[in-house]
Amino acid sequence: LFDEFISSLDVRGVRESSLFEDISGVNGGSNLKKYLTDSNKKNNLLLARKREEEDFERRLNNALIASADQTRRSGRLASVAKDEVAKIQCEMEHAKQAFEKQLEKQREKPNYRALTGMDILLDFEKSNNLNTNWNALCQPDGNTSGMINFIASKILDIESFCEELAPWERSDCPRNAWISNIEDIRNSYERGNTLKLGPKSNADDTITPSKRQRRSLEPSPRGSIACSNPSITQILNALKEPLIDLEARLFSITGLETAVHEADDANDNMSVGSSDSSEITEEQKALEKAKKIDLAWKKKIYMLHSIPTKRASRIRDILICAITIARKGKQSDVPHDLRSALQTHRPGAAGKAKAMALAVLEKYGGFECAIDEMDMIDETHNLADSEAEETKDEGESSKNSSYLCGEALMLTGSLEGNDNADRVDWKDAVKQCKKLSRFSALVAAFSYKAIPKLNKMSEDMETLRKAIVYWETNTKTRKSRSKKKKEKFNSATEIWTDTETTNEFVLGKVDTYPWWPARICIAKDPIIKMSLESLGRVLISFVGEQHLHVVNREDEVTPFTGKEPEDKHIEDYPPGIIKNLRESTAMARRILRGSIPNNNHDGNVVEEKKSST
Repeated sequence: LFDEFISSLDVRGVRESSLFEDISGVNGGSNLKKYLTDSNKKNNLLLARKREEEDFERRLNNALIASADQTRRSGRLASVAKDEVAKIQCEMEHAKQAFEKQLEKQREKPNYRALTGMDILLDFEKSNNLNTNWNALCQPDGNTSGMINFIASKILDIESFCEELAPWERSDCPRNAWISNIEDIRNSYERGNTLKLGPKSNADDTITPSKRQRRSLEPSPRGSIACSNPSITQILNALKEPLIDLEARLFSITGLETAVHEADDANDNMSVGSSDSSEITEEQKALEKAKKIDLAWKKKIYMLHSIPTKRASRIRDILICAITIARKGKQSDVPHDLRSALQTHRPGAAGKAKAMALAVLEKYGGFECAIDEMDMIDETHNLADSEAEETKDEGESSKNSSYLCGEALMLTGSLEGNDNADRVDWKDAVKQCKKLSRFSALVAAFSYKAIPKLNKMSEDMETLRKAIVYWETNTKTRKSRSKKKKEKFNSATEIWTDTETTNEFVLGKVDTYPWWPARICIAKDPIIKMSLESLGRVLISFVGEQHLHVVNREDEVTPFTGKEPEDKHIEDYPPGIIKNLRESTAMARRILRGSIPNNNHDGNVVEEKKSST
């Protein structure tokens, strides 16, 4: 092939003539042909060995004949003939060993890193402090699948960590089948991986193009790879569902899912009622209720006039609150239109959502300030007072707003999300992803957030086990103590275990916090569950929050009546804690209201700010 290429060069041209001189060595340079790896060297070596063996056999036969003919030779000549035979045999042995070494050298696998310049690239990156993971992209031995192996390994490592903390509970798909699916994806890509260094595998050379086309058209199960050499699109589509499943699993065991559900339940059960007069009819009550609902959601949307577009999070909260209020009315079109406006809301780009919401307000008659002008003024002032600190923070941070594109902001939206993106944005980005590099970035961003959380949960679980041992030991020796000693572990200690949240609402007292609305949680680990029961302690989770606390059942738990807990020293706590306490109390009250069947709550529309989760 090299000779054919040389002969095809037209030396009449300047460039091809220069190329011919450089690679052929006609001007005293080095001929490139000697660096090529082919089978001619091995064939020449075998031919040379064959000629060498024939020469040794001829010499050895002559020496044996001379050694055997001792009748006409003296003793000295006979000794010389024997030495000659031994010398030839020794040369034959050395030549055989040298041939085997040369043959073994020919059998050695070529150093494709050196041949492709990969070693030079790695040395260059080391000298410039670069960290590109070329080892993950290209492997000479073919034992890994490059970027696909990186993605699959990340997913499997996080799942294994989750399994150590909270065992698999899905009944629709066994864990072994879930893992095998990812392994099959990795192995199927391995067969057609073009990023491996070295010669292409001959495993699929016998497959004809028509047969390969028929295989690609065959239907495959959801999430599986049926063809032998899947495309990047098929690989990505197969990996999307496991990644979303894993994020949902971690979202659940961290307690974030419970906190979000509590906030949603509270918003869905915002109290709406009618007049206190007992003389009006049911029809009049319904009309009055519908009128107040209509006025309430319009008032919320009208507030958008005074809110700048850059306050995207505040605009989103108002839309959600207005949708929640409008659901209580009989006009199903209003929540649908407002929900359409909410769907256009994006982090850092709330202008379209604001404009659509105001258009919905005009569509349904607008909002006249003269009707309830004083209430509107009072509510505006209250809103300004309650959010003075938030407005100040946003005003300071607006100068340093992110200049990243929307696709980059979506990377960090997994789990609890942030001000720029939430879980919905992240899952949409995963489902719409079509590039391997972007998908790997989504996986890496998720791993960057998941691993620290899992490490913290593992540490908190170990802390809970140590606390249980401490409490058990302390209980046995408490009677012999005359003075009360400060406990090493208390209700404020950060702990974690996999739990199941019950519907039992209580007030819990945690150190450094006032009495707080909470829900009883039950540990899924039977050993931890039995140990806490024997100690008279119980797990609680504050309403609207994800963290767990261990409190004493007798002294630090009391029934929740729906009212704000009374505390003489409530003013001693920071304003932020007091504000969160009121929001949590209102949230617990709404959840309980929704759990009571056939409840009719009459009264004014309660417009409480949604608790952030």
